[in-house]
Amino acid sequence: MASSNNPRWHFPPRNGGIDFVHDPSAAFFNDNPIPKLVREVIQNSLDARESGIAEPVSVAFADTQVDRSLIGASQLYRHLTSCLDRAVQEGRSESIQGMYERAVETLKNSHVRCLRITDNNTTGLIGDRWEALVIEEGGVRKSDTGAPGGNFGIGKNAVFNVSDIQTVFYSTHYIDTKIHKGRVDKLQGKATLMSHPNPDNSNESLQHIGFYQDESMQPIIGRREIDRFFQLSEPGTGVFIMGFNPRTDRWVDEIVRAVLQNFFYAIHHQSLVVSVENGESTIEIKHDNLEPLFERYDEDDSSSHYYYRAIRDAELETTKPISNLGKFDVFIHLNGGPRRMAFVNRNGMLISDSREQKSNPIYTRNRSLWPDYAAVILPSTDSVDKLIRDMENPSHDAISVAQLREHDEQRKMRNAFKNARDAIRAIMDNKTHLDQSGHQANLRELAEMFPELDSSQRGVTSLVTREVTYQDNTNQDSFVESDSGDDDNNGSEVVDSDIQGDYEGGREGEGQGNGNGNGEEGGDRGSVRDEGTYGTRGRRVPVQGVRVMTTDERTILVCFTPTGVSPHEVKFSLKAAGEEYQNVERINVASANLKDAKTGQKVGVNKNIITLSAQETERVVIEVQTSDSVANVAFKMGVVR
Repeated sequence: MASSNNPRWHFPPRNGGIDFVHDPSAAFFNDNPIPKLVREVIQNSLDARESGIAEPVSVAFADTQVDRSLIGASQLYRHLTSCLDRAVQEGRSESIQGMYERAVETLKNSHVRCLRITDNNTTGLIGDRWEALVIEEGGVRKSDTGAPGGNFGIGKNAVFNVSDIQTVFYSTHYIDTKIHKGRVDKLQGKATLMSHPNPDNSNESLQHIGFYQDESMQPIIGRREIDRFFQLSEPGTGVFIMGFNPRTDRWVDEIVRAVLQNFFYAIHHQSLVVSVENGESTIEIKHDNLEPLFERYDEDDSSSHYYYRAIRDAELETTKPISNLGKFDVFIHLNGGPRRMAFVNRNGMLISDSREQKSNPIYTRNRSLWPDYAAVILPSTDSVDKLIRDMENPSHDAISVAQLREHDEQRKMRNAFKNARDAIRAIMDNKTHLDQSGHQANLRELAEMFPELDSSQRGVTSLVTREVTYQDNTNQDSFVESDSGDDDNNGSEVVDSDIQGDYEGGREGEGQGNGNGNGEEGGDRGSVRDEGTYGTRGRRVPVQGVRVMTTDERTILVCFTPTGVSPHEVKFSLKAAGEEYQNVERINVASANLKDAKTGQKVGVNKNIITLSAQETERVVIEVQTSDSVANVAFKMGVVR
């Protein structure tokens, strides 16, 4: 660092102002600090993408060391010691005292650990973007492009949450065509501590925020004045987290996993490349290695892995225009997934996949006849994106009309989101062929399956499902009578029979099995992993997601997904539910045909037993014609061995 600039730490006098002890915004980032750091930093980089450049935004994380002299450690040490003395004298909490004890110890070393985060193919902190990120507290600057993302509000404080000395340096390099007429390089350090006595004058109280800057209290400007450690070779921004403490030994894995789960869309569409370096190796996350990285780092096969498959494999579908809102693009992956709809902004970042409409208003409650799925929804235009951005919460992980100030605007947007959900539901129905099947509720027989409710109680009661075993007896039918549903409140379908496969209990909004065939009531859908019903002769039914319904007087529609190893052969029969049908072995089948049959799928009928042969694990829809009337009768499916 050039000595002529004489940079130093400056904490302004408090002069009777607010006595600041601890930053309350840190509470937003205490849980999972690394994933939240990743979200905040990368979305800011995507928001600053340089227009007219075909290359993706590149963000690099690197674990490194910095000489303490380059960050004014001797001066900062005195301010941190003053904070520690105050915390001890006033008996502040152990967490606050411990924070400053760690900070003081960190600055005793000759080198300080630093997480360096740099981007390129971005604009850099040009114009007032520098003030928004570095100087202003809670500042929000809208992008010139109107794109959503980090607007340098509360989210920028996520970087301080993994610094043992609560200190971050910011560097930028950009080309200015208006004021400086050429290359601009800037550097400034920022420490967010507590209000504390002046180390040089104990009678004077200093503000909690201080800056490392030149003698005129301005950022250090000019490439010659900035040490090479902070210099950027290409236009972009550098964030240097001093005293880096990730709070875990697996921070590299956490960064990679957070990138995969939150930015799969941007990376797949080649808008973003991320690298992570820990001093020993470098991991690069880009378009052509997403799948193997998901398989390596996504140990739980998370929702985002299914969302990635949706945008990779599914055809793009677009809703009709929604009044007061606009159109949405929809990608749907069937026969696997969390039965959720993720909202992704046009920068390619996952905002929310919650099942709660209050935080994810485009989430359409599941119909019973939908198979397992993963859907990705994003605005079709920047104007829709901007409308929804105004309804994001400060941490950019939920959308709520309550963020709007005017009651009329809230009401208008509630109606718009309802219409959007209807449009998305129509796409799902078409994708799963429900719009071709008709709707009929077999109420008389289903009444025997539902519990008797107290007429004074109101609300919705969910039925709990269970897994079902069958005995290995030749040609013995294993019938299933479990029933569950999570229809949207205005849906009209009723599930006649439902076989649940090997679902894992414990997902958000789902019941958890207790090993005896019972499950606790969940949210939209209760699903149970029933491990208590398997004896020495029991086996799992080789299908899942079964739905059986009548569409006219002599037609039954059977939908399910084969499980296990391909190729598949599934034999099943149909039996009417209800005591009066107990002596009737099987429904008389006249014919069975596959709707929208795929290559390698075929179906046959022999003595009222239907046989499906399939090469792949794909959901099937079989239309069964019966010899007898099936009107007003509910059915169960029996797998035959």
